[in-house]
Amino acid sequence: MRAGSAPEAFAEIPRLPAPKAGSYAVVPQTPPDPAVARLMGDTPWDASLSGAAAGLALAGVAGGRMDAWVVREAAWRAGWPYPVSQVRAWRTDAGAAPPVAVTDWIAAQSAGVAVGLVRARADGADLWVGLSSQATTDLGVIPRQLAVAATVTAPGVAGARWVAGDPDGGLTVGGPGAPLALPLNREGEWLLELRSDASVLARFPVYAGMAPPEVDLLALPTLPADDAGRTAALLDEIRAVYGRTAWRRDPTLDAAARSALDGDLPDLAAAAARLGFPDPATWRCSGPTVPACLDQAMWRPEDRAVFLSDRTLLGLAFSGGSEGVSMVGVASGE
Repeated sequence: MRAGSAPEAFAEIPRLPAPKAGSYAVVPQTPPDPAVARLMGDTPWDASLSGAAAGLALAGVAGGRMDAWVVREAAWRAGWPYPVSQVRAWRTDAGAAPPVAVTDWIAAQSAGVAVGLVRARADGADLWVGLSSQATTDLGVIPRQLAVAATVTAPGVAGARWVAGDPDGGLTVGGPGAPLALPLNREGEWLLELRSDASVLARFPVYAGMAPPEVDLLALPTLPADDAGRTAALLDEIRAVYGRTAWRRDPTLDAAARSALDGDLPDLAAAAARLGFPDPATWRCSGPTVPACLDQAMWRPEDRAVFLSDRTLLGLAFSGGSEGVSMVGVASGE
């Protein structure tokens, strides 16, 4: 239905879905907000994905950002485990009909794509936020929090593997098409990823013996793309959150990482081993900002294993500018 119809619906106080859920799940429903329901028409609306949109809208009204890691945190908090492919926001006067761009965006969504759409009101304005996501399989209901020693289960998907990272970064990789049946044998944050050869189908944390942490969507860090010193400090902050000691920079490893970043050293781990560094492991990331780059690496199970390992030496190479930032890291034992 076009935005111009039933203008009284837009004057009503917005009704938002819950921005926080106890489980990951696909939840098709009718929007509780009559204005959103009118716009959606026959297009399917998902309560979990819309809960993520609600969290973003509430933060956006307060002046927040909608960077990739903010969207991801909002999605996990609301119980949406699948990658979000589109994020859109439109601002209008409070009670005004949304721009035609909102209904055009809804109409442009392909069949089978999950849509989340909400509006939030503050300071005389309405903020509409739309999210879309391609949930290629329904994983059922997966609790975000379980007891230690409980088993988290999920169905298998043809051509895809489950990869799990434990709270210490250890990896468990399932066979192709195999279901997930993972005993959570230690307390902390477990990272689960369902991946095919081509893409990540789902990725989300599950918490054993602890409540999911509350992440302030307005307080996530921003750093200049050329602040190498602050970047190293942020790495130590990430390690500290997970109870790890700060890395100690090694100039030889720094030089090896720089060669790898420049493309002169294709196998950084092997080169570090030849230099006498025991058990080296590497990570690499790129993104528009320093936090976006590190966030990308921190939430890949293999790279996360390096971040959370007991290796104490670090080599880091960093390049940044207006086009974004790239980083290469190599960690080793003493």
